Amino acid sequence: MPWHLPPDEKAGRNFLDEMRGLFETKPDVFLFALGANDALRIGAVRVRKEPLPTSDEIEATRRDVAQQIGALLAEADARVPGMCKIVVTPGTHSFLWWAVYADEAKFIGDVLRYYAGLPSGADVSTYVKGYPPFKNVRVADWAALSAGPQKNHWFSDGIHLTDEG
Repeated sequence: MPWHLPPDEKAGRNFLDEMRGLFETKPDVFLFALGANDALRIGAVRVRKEPLPTSDEIEATRRDVAQQIGALLAEADARVPGMCKIVVTPGTHSFLWWAVYADEAKFIGDVLRYYAGLPSGADVSTYVKGYPPFKNVRVADWAALSAGPQKNHWFSDGIHLTDEG
């Protein structure tokens, strides 16, 4: 299940409530390894056949995803102010037949780096409006760690690791 709530989606079909429940335990550290689902959500819009997506719709989905990440980090700050938040960049290799997944995974990585106050080389300011970088956010750069020749370490979905991986 994804963690975010796409428009017109019924509540309870995501992990948001589970995360909120974990915030209640006042953890010192929380690992947000959610970027692949975010990239998949944007990619799904881009590869939709009927009706064909417009560039405005793709941009709106990117903004919505970036804003939901910001809202989640803001909520985490409000519930557990001193908590260290670790965000994990998604791998940027192609997902199945979706060549667009790699583009969107890079975009999500740039958004996560912005929220951590790190340079990303991309201007994501139009997507993160209203959210400055957060304190106590660190980046686990899975995109960089998983790049390279380890192709046999991935299941065919390109996201999950095999036992060897």
